[in-house]
Amino acid sequence: MQMDNNQICGIHGSPFNGMPRLRVLSLKNNMMTYLAESAFQRLRTNIAVLDIDGNPLSCSCSMMWLQTWLREMSSEDGPRCTDGSLLKEARLSRQDCRSTDTPVAGCESSSSGSYRQRFYYDIRSVSI
Repeated sequence: MQMDNNQICGIHGSPFNGMPRLRVLSLKNNMMTYLAESAFQRLRTNIAVLDIDGNPLSCSCSMMWLQTWLREMSSEDGPRCTDGSLLKEARLSRQDCRSTDTPVAGCESSSSGSYRQRFYYDIRSVSI
């Protein structure tokens, strides 16, 4: 499934749970600063390629699960953090974790808590 260059700010819920045959997921060049573990939980056992290059990833505590997964599943470099360092090599420590993720311009939260600009796809309707 290819969803590159769509200004996607985030993936909410668990949209991939009903896609057991999904092997390749490309989310390159969007606006995601982090990926929620719950969105990818079931994919971890069957996905062969997860391409998230070109996103302004915040290499912080919320990405520790992805860092671990990338180290286990791939020998390739993988995605880079906003500072240019590789996520796989970022120094993330559970004891230093604090919520410091900041949204990308266009993906900020408003006072009501919803995104001012949300690019959310109903992924369940996409056939693979």
